[in-house]
Amino acid sequence: MYKKQFIEIADGKLSAVEYTADDYDLVNNYYGSKILSNSSISRMTNGLYNYLMNREKQITTKSMSIGSAAHSLLLGGDSVEKLPDGRGFSSTDTKAAIEYIADFREKAGHDNNIFLSSDDFRAVQEMNNALMKNKFIKEIFNSCVTEKPLIMNKNGLTIKGKPDAFDLDKKIIIDYKTTKEVPTIDNINKIMYNFAYYRQAALYTDLLFDAHLENFEFYFLFQCTAYPYEYNMVKVPDYAIEYGRANLENNDKSGYIDILNNYRQWLEMIDNMSGEFNIEYLRFISNTVTDFHDLADCRLPAYARRKEFFKTI
Repeated sequence: MYKKQFIEIADGKLSAVEYTADDYDLVNNYYGSKILSNSSISRMTNGLYNYLMNREKQITTKSMSIGSAAHSLLLGGDSVEKLPDGRGFSSTDTKAAIEYIADFREKAGHDNNIFLSSDDFRAVQEMNNALMKNKFIKEIFNSCVTEKPLIMNKNGLTIKGKPDAFDLDKKIIIDYKTTKEVPTIDNINKIMYNFAYYRQAALYTDLLFDAHLENFEFYFLFQCTAYPYEYNMVKVPDYAIEYGRANLENNDKSGYIDILNNYRQWLEMIDNMSGEFNIEYLRFISNTVTDFHDLADCRLPAYARRKEFFKTI
């Protein structure tokens, strides 16, 4: 049993919760599961107070909807639906669109749909067509396992992850990213660091190793959401994976194992304070006890910023 791995707030009070990995159905309720994930690990970098207060808040933007729809067409998953043509359906947040979506989901009996305007729907289809014209990419995604939930125990904590795609024969993991601009050899390092992609690569690599006891290479597939929907594929080098696993500089605590260690400290702190205390006091605790460095001021080691280490194919 993996104990006390999640913290929840009820009536302004905070307490540790015990559960086992089997308490959650990762296949049917992956996002509802409270097991730690790459997203929750990222939110922890801002301190315990902000993690607790903001973990449930997420606003779906147009870019997010397009990205989700592009993922679904490439990997399978939620159904992508086009709103009817017309002025009242120019976006999903108009009154006509909201009523149409609610009625559609009521009749369908589920909400596993992503709704887009006609223009956005057409753009997502063209994005997918652009990728499928590349025989190499088409072959990879036709043979890959897609969006399979994985789970592992690391440092006494349970971690979940759902890589976009991985191939057991080729020993590769691919994560698909939709962007406003395709990264170039000149800015890929900045993007990798600013969005902690190296940490995601490390986590997913460890999940696959834990499941299959073999080392996998990690690739990001970036695609622009604007015409002509350019894309490229970037291999994450081993040193960047290692950096994402744990810090390589004494003043940088941005590796996911470092974050897990800090999370364990939070849990121990809660246990030492009778398991429950006022959330306002937590604001003070989180700013004095935690050991996170401000990521905006962090930098990768000099050798990790050398652009020639990142190879595009």
